[in-house]
Order: sequence, then structure tokens, then C-alpha cells
Amino acid sequence: MQGKIHNYISTKVGTPSTKFISTPGQLPTSAALTTTHIYTSTKRGVVLPISLDTMAKPKKSYGKEHHKGELLCIAASEDGKYLVSAGRDKLLGVWDISGAEPVWKHGIPGHKDAVTSVVIPPVGNPSHHLLSASLSRHLGLHSLSTLSIIDTFFGHQDSITSVSALKPSVAVTAGSRDRTCRWWKVEEEVQLVFRGGGKTFEGAKGLAEEEKKERPGGGYYPGEEPAEKPKFDKKGKRKEFVEGSLDTVCVLDEQHFLSGGDSG
Repeated sequence: MQGKIHNYISTKVGTPSTKFISTPGQLPTSAALTTTHIYTSTKRGVVLPISLDTMAKPKKSYGKEHHKGELLCIAASEDGKYLVSAGRDKLLGVWDISGAEPVWKHGIPGHKDAVTSVVIPPVGNPSHHLLSASLSRHLGLHSLSTLSIIDTFFGHQDSITSVSALKPSVAVTAGSRDRTCRWWKVEEEVQLVFRGGGKTFEGAKGLAEEEKKERPGGGYYPGEEPAEKPKFDKKGKRKEFVEGSLDTVCVLDEQHFLSGGDSG
């Protein structure tokens, strides 16, 4: 069996440019990119398609007759066939986007609270499996081919605010105020827990530097004077910041992922 690791595209990269597209009366909450469109979910419960050819302001919206309440997340399949929208109504809305306009196919139930994050893994996913997370503290695995739920996974002690995956067999979730990220092996139904809640201090930049020592006879060598000491409060303590919530995750490869929390 032969395959490609790299695909030749061009001899050079063009100059990047930025364009802002307004959505009057619509507050965007999430976006998904395909080869032809950018699909945006809004707080009015609709999906706005934006053509990459014209980058013009969307003239038509979809989903108002299917969703009830705010849409919080949206995801598109790598092959440009499926689009999934979800939000406050606890429903996973499945769209066929292979044609000129999005076509509603089915609403998949299964969550007991608002759906906060969805992902269609782009690698090794011929059956178009979908992973979804919600405020009901569970992770759902669904099939877009059969429009049904396959399995559910529990473990977080608070709402799941983000899910990320490259393959349908492995996913990472963030559990907000339980201050954990969980690495799920979906097929084996096991999870690896990474605990957050770290502490940092005002003025800290990366790892603490090695303490400067005086040279024999007193004083310091030129250029080795110690930095100004951080300020302390009346009780002699430095101002500290404690991570209280892990809110988002992003899988980089099979061994690494990034997480973000309210500590900045």
C-alpha cells in the first residue's frame, strides 16, 4: 500500500490578508470552515453561511424552524458533507452541506442540558463519528451515518465546556470548575485525568530565576545585580492568582494537547 505524507501545493505563500464580515442583528458564537464556506452559529439560533469566493455578508439564515434558543457551537466534516449545530435546546442538528445550500437532515437528542462543544474528528473517521459535550457533564459519541447516539461517557464533576479530537477513538475534554482535563480512550472506555488549579504570583514570568548571590567581599558582578523584589501586601504575602476553571482544550497530536483557563 502506498500513500502520501506531504502534498505539493505551491512554490510560495501569498501575502495574508484580513477581512471583517458583519452580521447585523446576529451575535456569532462559533464558526466552522470548509473548502467553500464559513458557517457561523448565532445567539438567535440560526446558521449563517459565508461564501469564501465572495466573502460577502450573508443574505440568508438557516435553522430558525429547527432550533429553539441560542446556538453555542458548530462543526463541519473534513469532506464538506456534514455540518452539526447545537446549543441551548440540547439537540444536535445535522445538516447536509454537499449542495448549494444547507439542508436539514435530523436532530439527534441525548443530552440533558445545553450542548457546549462539538467536534467531527478529521482523521480516520470514514463513518463520520461525532463527539459532543454538554453542561450535563457527559461526553457523547454519535454516528452521522446512522443519525444516532453510540455511547456516553461520564467522569467530570462539573459542566464540560470544550471537547477536541483528531481521531474518533481519542478525545480531550475540559471540565470547567472541576479543574480537570480528561484524555478519553473512547474504544476502551477509559480516561486519564490531568488536574489543573495551579497557582501563580503577581510579577511572575515563566520559571523562577536562580537566586543571585553576592561575590566574595560583598556586592555583585556588573550585569548580575538582582532584579527588584516583588511587592508584598500588609501581611507579607505576594498577590496570588489561582486557576478556578479550565474552559477550553485543543488536541495537537496523539501525545500533546493545550488547555486554557480563567487564570489567563
